[in-house]
Amino acid sequence: MSETQLIENQFVIDPPAPTRILEAAKTVFLRKGLDATKMQDIADEADISRTALHYYYRTKEALFKAIFEQALNILLPKLNEIIYSDAPFSKKLEVFVESYTDMLLENPLLPRFILLEMQRNPDNLINIIKSKELEIENIEIFEKQLNEEIAKGNIRNITMAHFFSNLYALCVFPFLARPILSVLFFENDEEKVKRFIIERKKIITETILLSLRP
Repeated sequence: MSETQLIENQFVIDPPAPTRILEAAKTVFLRKGLDATKMQDIADEADISRTALHYYYRTKEALFKAIFEQALNILLPKLNEIIYSDAPFSKKLEVFVESYTDMLLENPLLPRFILLEMQRNPDNLINIIKSKELEIENIEIFEKQLNEEIAKGNIRNITMAHFFSNLYALCVFPFLARPILSVLFFENDEEKVKRFIIERKKIITETILLSLRP
């Protein structure tokens, strides 16, 4: 069954791709919850031996951190580029929505996974985010740019906490509500759901900008 074989000197031959393990872990975590999941469950889902799984990840906590960091590593370079650019605030917002939505389309189960973990162990998520110093720095820089737009009278007075909550809620909700939306509006046609989410990129940006009018 396994494509990985261990030899006597403990070197691994033909190891499975770590991304395959991470995808299996996301699937099992969502199906069973983090607490109820066993490492053997993940190994079975990835179709590898538990020994081979341990070659890459020793614990469930290490797997969760890798999953979350994988998503951040996809998103952060794009955000860095736009945040440090000379583009107007509205363009930066547009690119953020575009990049964040694309990342979620590649990882559609991630919002639910993070929501479950926030309920189970919020400190774990907070510690991972704090370990990403660049992410915190980006938020601080974007907050400064937001305040500069407020000072110029280009947008109404709003705190970063409210702005952040509004933006993320609009981006994430369709992924959390995807099963319901699919049944109610799209006849369980996943292609139609995907088109709907892509269409929302423009709608989200327009909605946020309208809400910020002075």
